[in-house]
Amino acid sequence: MPALSQRDHIELLMRMIKRPLQPEGWNPVLNFIDGKLNCRTFLAEYDGDGTPLRSLGGEDQARELATLLSRIETVSGNTAFEFLLTEASPLYPYSKTSLANHRQTASDPVTGSQETSHGDANMAGNWLKNAPGLVTPVRRTAHSFVLFGCLFRGYSTERIDADRASATFHTLVSALLPALDLHFQLEKQRLENQLQELMLLEQDSAAVLVDANRVILAETSEGLERLNELDIAVRRQRHLAINSRRLEIALQEQLATFEEGGIADPTSVLFCPAPESGLVCRVSLETVSCPSLTPDACAQPLFLIRTTTSKDPPDEVEICLQDHYELSHSEARLAWHLTMTGALSTTIQDLGITQNTAKTHLRRIYEKTGAHTQLQLARLVHRIARLF
Repeated sequence: MPALSQRDHIELLMRMIKRPLQPEGWNPVLNFIDGKLNCRTFLAEYDGDGTPLRSLGGEDQARELATLLSRIETVSGNTAFEFLLTEASPLYPYSKTSLANHRQTASDPVTGSQETSHGDANMAGNWLKNAPGLVTPVRRTAHSFVLFGCLFRGYSTERIDADRASATFHTLVSALLPALDLHFQLEKQRLENQLQELMLLEQDSAAVLVDANRVILAETSEGLERLNELDIAVRRQRHLAINSRRLEIALQEQLATFEEGGIADPTSVLFCPAPESGLVCRVSLETVSCPSLTPDACAQPLFLIRTTTSKDPPDEVEICLQDHYELSHSEARLAWHLTMTGALSTTIQDLGITQNTAKTHLRRIYEKTGAHTQLQLARLVHRIARLF
């Protein structure tokens, strides 16, 4: 049964210590273990749904391990992969036996548990299906989990020395854990540094950066305060609770566009009056690129919410509507206020006009601008407002 010599163990520890500081990734360390033990080693990360991620040993390796474990059915009815994902405690040494025989029940040589294996004719030439070995969860968070596994070549379930295999596997895991913890600490610090660098560009504005789950990642000194003053959003522990229906709709639209593979209109704008000064506040929502070092962290977009206050946009927007669409002063004023309030009844009350007058203005606005609905008109006004 292969085992690490004392010299190999020391070299492995040295490689593990240096790994978090090296740019070439974990594969050189895994290849070192494979060469010394004549085995196949896996270090695989998955998201909360079990989707393979590109980090650590790579997406292909993670998918291969998930496929192997998904072909093994435990006595509880779950697959081995599902068991490790949802039930196994950290560092539980799950033993993979054999996939050679269809629904063959085999005893676990290390833990004494049982598994039912499913054969696959397409895997007849793949030694991994017959190789015994161990797999354990080495890290689990709310968003991802990491499996470490080692499958031994040239051994059957009957021929392998279970105690020695378990001891060798324990030695590998003990060497891995400190280096893996340091790796994730450094990745977290690098990401936080890059997020702060992104926010340095926003120091002159009130801004908040959130992810798709509304988790607050970074903020300027007045970012949350301004959103709270405008009753648009408030902090709820680590999350941003959005009170504004228009801002929530805009965020959902941008998220849907991102998930469809593009960012057609990456910025949304809404306007609201400040409660004390009465000045118009411009709140913009922008989809921004994730600065993370790992591609999988970009599976969800980041959103930058900026708040600025100015006396000029209403007048300038109304002038632009008059110049480019030949709206009258009253029509341009109604278009602007309707976009701000989102309700014709509120606009009528604010402007002190009759319902018939408002409907007449709105019909002419639609004819001149080409808009057919209130939403289309609001988007037109938003596009104009972004110029100021």
